[in-house]
Amino acid sequence: MLYGSINGVYWVLYYNHMNIPLSTKKTKILYVITKSNFGGAQKYVYDLARSLPRDQFEVMIALGGEGVLAEKLA
Repeated sequence: MLYGSINGVYWVLYYNHMNIPLSTKKTKILYVITKSNFGGAQKYVYDLARSLPRDQFEVMIALGGEGVLAEKLA
């Protein structure tokens, strides 16, 4: 497991270092961000959420307000 933060966004990465097949269930990820304007942290969360393979991950984003991030995710 790896973890850290970048620009105030905390992340955790679980990995399978032994190449053992993982469960066929999707990994659920919830990103929480307080504002929905489109600044650095919001762009980072958006890029992370959009780049993960949809067949492996179920991604949800909880955000505050009705800014550009909310519009891009709609």
